[in-house]
Amino acid sequence: MVDAGTQARHFSVRRCASSELANLLEVQSQVLGALPDPDLLEGSSAGELETYLAGGGDVIGAYENGTLAGYGIYTSFPDSDPRLRSLGTEVAELYGGRSFDLGVLDTVAVHPDHRGHGLQGAICAEIHRLARSGGAKVMMTTVSPQNQISIKNFARLGYKPVFERLLYGGKARSVLAMLL
Repeated sequence: MVDAGTQARHFSVRRCASSELANLLEVQSQVLGALPDPDLLEGSSAGELETYLAGGGDVIGAYENGTLAGYGIYTSFPDSDPRLRSLGTEVAELYGGRSFDLGVLDTVAVHPDHRGHGLQGAICAEIHRLARSGGAKVMMTTVSPQNQISIKNFARLGYKPVFERLLYGGKARSVLAMLL
């Protein structure tokens, strides 16, 4: 159990099963619908989520009383999103490593009803544990520069801005990275 906040709410964090695809899509839909600007988060298609759930990555969920409250997606490089491959090599080189030392935090999404309880941090902690156990030495993620809440949360976890790029069809993204 993760003590996820001052309101004594308790969440468990674990890998999601392939049978949870609909729940993941529902949380993603709620997250995207609550954003003031839909460009703040690049969602995953059902097909992408199915690939991650089938072993093309790890989908980590945070649950309250058995209900999915948020999730994060982890992939090792170069199995990550093809749109990030050139970035991954650049980030790994900046940190003195090789691209296969890199873990990619693809997405973290927390349902609006469960925000402010430390779930992003709890999900990321499990993803970082998985990355370290798989040999990753550096983690990277991308965030909209306008998504200041996520940028601050990632900074608290140890991520630092590396550079900005236009990704996902021309959307501005800050590339953040940290040593594990």
